Amino acid sequence: MSPVLFLGSHSGLFVALDILDDDSMKLRWSLHLSDRILSSAAVSRDAKYVIVGCSSGLLRVILTASSEIVWRFQAKSMIKCSPVIDSKTDSIVYCCSYDSRVYALDFRCKTCLWACEMSSAITSSPSISDTGSSAQLLLCVDLNGLLAVLNTELGVIEKRVQLEKPVFSDILQLGSLVLICQVNGCVCCYQRTQTDLKLQWTYQITSGANVFNKPFYLEEKRLTFIPDSSGVVTILDAKGQLFSRIDTGLNCCLSSPVVVKCTGEKKSETTKELYFVGSCGSLAKLTLDSHRNQDVQIVQKFPFEIFAPLLLLRNRLLIFGSHDDKLHCLKIN
Repeated sequence: MSPVLFLGSHSGLFVALDILDDDSMKLRWSLHLSDRILSSAAVSRDAKYVIVGCSSGLLRVILTASSEIVWRFQAKSMIKCSPVIDSKTDSIVYCCSYDSRVYALDFRCKTCLWACEMSSAITSSPSISDTGSSAQLLLCVDLNGLLAVLNTELGVIEKRVQLEKPVFSDILQLGSLVLICQVNGCVCCYQRTQTDLKLQWTYQITSGANVFNKPFYLEEKRLTFIPDSSGVVTILDAKGQLFSRIDTGLNCCLSSPVVVKCTGEKKSETTKELYFVGSCGSLAKLTLDSHRNQDVQIVQKFPFEIFAPLLLLRNRLLIFGSHDDKLHCLKIN
């Protein structure tokens, strides 16, 4: 089955594109919604539903095959972050809103299970934490710096951690470790237990720039990459120590990266290429070889701004939207 790309825009246009075997795209359907789409959509595990939030606070559940809107849920303010579907049930979606609430919705039964109020507006997607038991936890963080652990069955906050600064980026979970990037570049790592969060380490990014995008973890090398608003990528090891600090020279906000795996003549000579897009309209590539040697270069510059996330398909297609109202697809040689 060919992959399907769902794309939303500030104009309210929401489309489904089939990615064909020859890497071309074919329009499956398009919808003109009544308001702006500010975040990526979520797709159910069975691929029957795609769920998207909008600036009006309206969450729509859409059939992927036909574009029929089968359910609408109205939050009290805008939805700026992506909804998250519980893969175990494939029927419950968690959604955060600018109205300070976290919602648990059963989109197949078309009902709201609960709404839990945080301390401020929320722009970060919630993160499901599997405890190994039937009960799951939900991690959420808001613009007041409140990090909360929610009971998904009762919809109540079981643990509160007050951070010093707002958080705009999504939470990164690495097993039982929880990584949070505050907007001022303070990175906090917590150990999660059944009912608690214990601080393991903190690291302050020294570029003086802000962090808006989710950090990226490269499992094979056990390194965490944190892009910031000045075009600098800070790389931390598993203990929160500085491994490297790379200035791409773009002097603009960088996206979270995607990773392309490249194999050399010997199987042991595997190189990782990390691609970033900058808000200034540039595509940068950071290369890491098997010896952890690094090289950064600007691959291409475009005459438009880029604020959308970067998507990698088939280990060769880089896809992103931009402010010239187009979807761009680049093939990696």
